[in-house]
Amino acid sequence: MIYKHHQQILYYKAKGNHPLIASGSVTVFTGKPSENASPATPSNQPNSAVTTPTATPADTSKPTEVAVAPIPPVDSPQSSNLKLDRPLSVIERRYAEAAWRYFQANYHSKSGLIDDRSDLKGATLWGLGDYLAALHAARSLDIITPKEFDQRTRHLLAALTKLPLFEQKLPGRGYDTRSLQPVDYGGNPIPEGNGWSALDLGKMLAALYNLKTCHPEYTAAVDKIVLDWSYLRVVHEGILSSATTTKEQDGRSLTRVNPETHLGYEEPPVVFNYGYKT
Repeated sequence: MIYKHHQQILYYKAKGNHPLIASGSVTVFTGKPSENASPATPSNQPNSAVTTPTATPADTSKPTEVAVAPIPPVDSPQSSNLKLDRPLSVIERRYAEAAWRYFQANYHSKSGLIDDRSDLKGATLWGLGDYLAALHAARSLDIITPKEFDQRTRHLLAALTKLPLFEQKLPGRGYDTRSLQPVDYGGNPIPEGNGWSALDLGKMLAALYNLKTCHPEYTAAVDKIVLDWSYLRVVHEGILSSATTTKEQDGRSLTRVNPETHLGYEEPPVVFNYGYKT
């Protein structure tokens, strides 16, 4: 079951705004479910154009790229001896390799981060959690070598320690993948940050837990990262909460913390799953 999930991550993470197999009837998924709904075209208006929400144009000035050194080499590999129930078929391997090419094309060799989208130099914790899970999947499926897996993993773990925390407590909603500075969903710089997402945080914690469970040599590095974050305002009496920021008329920034009440895909990535009591 775990490998089926890993293959799905690799298959469908090959975004690039293009389907893996060309088809006039394919709808390309380019983000999280709640952010991709668009108005349906009325059936009695066949020629009507479908409009989709557009993000605020990003600042086009090129930020200073930050060079992040990977964490020091970890102990000799102690990875679980995970084996496929059967070898990948030719078609399955072709899909997996095509998906992995997304991470090769959108990798920032200086910062160690991956763009959530190929057309925007930004990343969320949700997208970076996807990347970490995909690293494990690619290694398990023998798409990348142990050396590449280790180098990329150590680089990402180091980058996570360099992300500016919102109110010095938690990773924010988005970061520029070159400068590591907070940005909004359109890629515009917001030095003070714009809150946090409990769902994105849960996605990353689940990926980190999977990493240290299947590759115990990274346990110390993973624990250091997650124990530097404060979860007091994320989880209260079993309820997950996220934070947003708004500008008041006097120019001050106001932070609002609201419970996550959505159902569906947003339920599974729960922060308790990491293995620590909050």
